[in-house]
Amino acid sequence: MHHVTPARTNLPAVVRVDHAQRWRELVRCSSAEARSHVPYQTAHKYNLLPMTLINAGEGRMLLTAVSAQDFSADSLRELRFAIGCEVIHEQAHGPSVERAIHAAYIGDMLTARKSTTSPSAADIVEDILRQSVALGASDIHIESTPEGSVVRFRVDGSLRSGMLLRGPAGSHQNIARRIQILANLSPSETGEAREGSFAVLVGLKQIHFRLSTVGCIQGEKIALRVLGNDAYAVDDCRSWSA
Repeated sequence: MHHVTPARTNLPAVVRVDHAQRWRELVRCSSAEARSHVPYQTAHKYNLLPMTLINAGEGRMLLTAVSAQDFSADSLRELRFAIGCEVIHEQAHGPSVERAIHAAYIGDMLTARKSTTSPSAADIVEDILRQSVALGASDIHIESTPEGSVVRFRVDGSLRSGMLLRGPAGSHQNIARRIQILANLSPSETGEAREGSFAVLVGLKQIHFRLSTVGCIQGEKIALRVLGNDAYAVDDCRSWSA
């Protein structure tokens, strides 16, 4: 039997990156192939971010990973059994690992969603909210233009272009209606400034959003403040609202 012990994973020197940015570097270094070998629930349970998956020969696979905690011998055996291969892990800054796990797997969910031929307005809004969490955004801005609905995310103080939505499901009216329903606002009341809030389950974390709308000629401007995205430790999970 092969014994699994903590070891160097030959990761880039992420320890030199500022704590606020380290999670992004971890996400960048984590391979989709390694994540596909470890279900999100398992990664979340063990606070483990898969990095690379290596063919060790003779039918053996080796997973390198970073973890938010050290493991006992029993925990390592349990982890190895759960994922079906050997593990070499390196402990890293806990909050950075936890946030990177969530962001990386949310990115995988968004990639899988792109294969959907006809996403509904609810699917599109869910993707917008997921993307805001994956980017570590503090705000989401949605407004109508002649080309379609433009979605922008504020990341590290700068407003970045994110999505251009077209088609019936992606129409500004349908996107606005879905967000207003989440915030328990009547979609029929337009043209006035309104505020609301809601919480959604993104992965295994509950994220809170505060909504503000302002009426304008081309359609309502929508601003969403992403609450707790920096602290990233809300544990009272709920399902999507109706």
